[in-house]
Amino acid sequence: MNFFQDLKQVFEKGVEQVGNQSPLVKELARLSGLLKGKKESIQDSYNRLGQLVYKEWEKKQKIEITDEIRELLKSIQDVERQATKLANQVDSLKSSVDHIDQKQQPIPTNSPLNSSPSLANLSPKTPDAILYLCPFCAHQVKEDASVCPNCQVRFY
Repeated sequence: MNFFQDLKQVFEKGVEQVGNQSPLVKELARLSGLLKGKKESIQDSYNRLGQLVYKEWEKKQKIEITDEIRELLKSIQDVERQATKLANQVDSLKSSVDHIDQKQQPIPTNSPLNSSPSLANLSPKTPDAILYLCPFCAHQVKEDASVCPNCQVRFY
């Protein structure tokens, strides 16, 4: 019975830790999405700027900064500032999530989860024998059979 109580405590602690982190992860995802949108907006503005500069150059074979180009440059600068603020918020939030991960206590060494062999330490066993089954009735068939001796259904 002690095994199940220990297992229950470990499970409850894990659920609590996940519950505590979920608002942070949700906020991190939201900020990352906003940051991605800002970066895409900056890239679109760069493309638009390139088109405007080329059109201006095409007219006179020289580039003059028009009001439209000036406004676009200011817009790019503003969006880059916003993206930098978002990137700083994302970094700060990531470091706080990492800090919480480090504070979480590991599973005790006497825990039932540590007393059983881990899956990583188990080596795959090679089968002693291979069993062939009919895909229709699950009766055992020979390796080279194409008709089940039990249900008489032809299979591959």
